[in-house]
Amino acid sequence: WVDIQSHLDEIEKCGDDRIAIFAPYVIGYPSANSPREVITSGAVIRLSVLKEAGLFNESYFIDSVDHEMCYRVRKLGYKIMAPTNGKLEHKIGYVTRIGNTKYHAENYSPMRYYYSTKNSIWIKKQYGHIDTDPGLYSIHAIIIRPVHRIKIIILGEKNKLRKISSIVSGFFAGLFSRPSEIEFL
Repeated sequence: WVDIQSHLDEIEKCGDDRIAIFAPYVIGYPSANSPREVITSGAVIRLSVLKEAGLFNESYFIDSVDHEMCYRVRKLGYKIMAPTNGKLEHKIGYVTRIGNTKYHAENYSPMRYYYSTKNSIWIKKQYGHIDTDPGLYSIHAIIIRPVHRIKIIILGEKNKLRKISSIVSGFFAGLFSRPSEIEFL
């Protein structure tokens, strides 16, 4: 935590009972600071909302378990407050810059690439209708993000074949399986 007190102060001042999740600003991950889906590390979730929505779905093993919860509470009519004034440092993978380009490699393990790809597709299949731009956002999650990750792996990561194979396997598992079907890579 860089500033937990600001996070707690903002939550205490909020009078909107429709806010289910209060997420801190995650340093270094601008995409994690969206009111659509947040990283729930450091977030506060109302107990009353957890009782209504249920606990985290363990079928989303490793990646997107927090995003699935965000979609579930939004489906129930709740909102997500992101970012609050609190700031959180959160590292996933080992991010490195690729030469003099604008690209950064995430350097995730093959297993994380698999689950990230599969779970993103699961979420879009189950909750894609919630977004105001479901088609565009689904295309991004299902096609553009995996293709971009493959490009970055080719440009700047080690263990290229295994990681790309994991993304492709996750893609097909996401298309042809359901969250209740737990499988292992």
